[in-house]
Formats: sequence, structure tokens, C-alpha cells
Amino acid sequence: MKKEDLMIGDWVIRKSILEEPMCVCDIKASVGIVYLDQDGRGVTEKIENIEPISLTKEILYKNGFEGDVYLWINVGDEKTLEYYPFEHRLSLWYGEEKNQEILFKCHCFYVHEFQHALKMCGIEKEIVL
Repeated sequence: MKKEDLMIGDWVIRKSILEEPMCVCDIKASVGIVYLDQDGRGVTEKIENIEPISLTKEILYKNGFEGDVYLWINVGDEKTLEYYPFEHRLSLWYGEEKNQEILFKCHCFYVHEFQHALKMCGIEKEIVL
């Protein structure tokens, strides 16, 4: 990953330990270092050794999404967040089913991209892996 792709709070994995998701706590881009945390255990890693986590249906289900072909979750104030797994497309809608207005649309392949999209939409949601 590149330093420009990371923000504090992003979920990532280390190349050497793929089954162990960690949260970015701090980024020292000038020296190419990322500080990570997993359940209170701090780890320092080179940015070049950080990998993204693929955004899967299972992860979205763990975070309250429902559906099959496309996944959705109500995020309050008549807003619905929809994710189309085959297109990797995320959309934020406002309003009822027959009278909807699209507020935001992007593509998300990875969990950290999904986290950035939520932040851009003003949706405060802690992601569970």
C-alpha cells in the first residue's frame, strides 16, 4: 500500500501475517512507518509491508448489512447505504424507495476504502472484522 491510501483507524493486514487484521493508530510517512494495534498489542511496521483487506459480504453482514444480490443498511435520517458486491459499488441514498435521491457513489474493493467512504458521507460506524 502507499502512504496516501492510509488513514488513522483503517483496518489492514501485514504481508507476513494475513489472518491478523490490525488497526492503523499512527502514520509516520516521512520514515515509512505505520503504528498498528490489535486488541491493545502495538506493532510497528513498514508501510510497504501493509496490505489491504478485501471487502466481502461476510464483513458487511457482520456490520449490519442485509440482503443477497445487493446488500443494504439503514443509516438514519431516511438514508440507506447499498453495496453491490459484483460491481464493488457503494451508494448512499436518501428517501423512500420510489422517491430516492443519490447522495454519494463510489467503488470499494477494500475495507479501508469502505471506511473512507463512510467518513466522507458523515456516517460514524465502527467496522467489525
